[in-house]
Amino acid sequence: MDKNVSLSKRTYALLENIRRMLEMRGNKLSHDEIIFEALSLYKKIGLTGVEEMLLAVWSRLDEIDKKIMELENELKSSISAITPQIPKVRGEAEAKIEERESESRFLEFMKDVVVYPLNRIRKKREAIEKIIYQGLLTIVEVGGQRYLIYKPKLDMLMARLPLSIDKVKELSDRERQLVNILKAAGILYEDAKTRSIRRV
Repeated sequence: MDKNVSLSKRTYALLENIRRMLEMRGNKLSHDEIIFEALSLYKKIGLTGVEEMLLAVWSRLDEIDKKIMELENELKSSISAITPQIPKVRGEAEAKIEERESESRFLEFMKDVVVYPLNRIRKKREAIEKIIYQGLLTIVEVGGQRYLIYKPKLDMLMARLPLSIDKVKELSDRERQLVNILKAAGILYEDAKTRSIRRV
């Protein structure tokens, strides 16, 4: 809310002098310099009681400066207390991103090879179990040897059964390897009567 304040000609002249001094010095006066200039002007014109008022303002500015310095110090200490945690959080986020990228590369590898001996995989057991839980991999055991199988390819093959022997010859090398492992595991068998591969 705006208020109109009426000033005497004398007060206005004093304020105008201070304004001119500020402009001449490029507005680079400190609080102390402004108060000192105001005090000297008031002394020149002989105003009474103004000196006490300006000294009170000066002391109040000192209190405000001290409070600002305290708040700055508190802020700096708070920031320094938080700062060590930021790299840790960033490190955890980067680790999760790296883990997802590693999982994605591993799944691309499994998609390409379809079947791979479990004992030759250098991925952590927990990571493999997580992917198995997601339904993207499965494990098949043949004669004591465990194989990791890319489940979507396995599901596609199982959906095509029964598959004639002629069609098996048309499969890719990886898919034929999968058929052979599933036959060795007792999941599939070759039906001589119909000359096809079937589920047990």
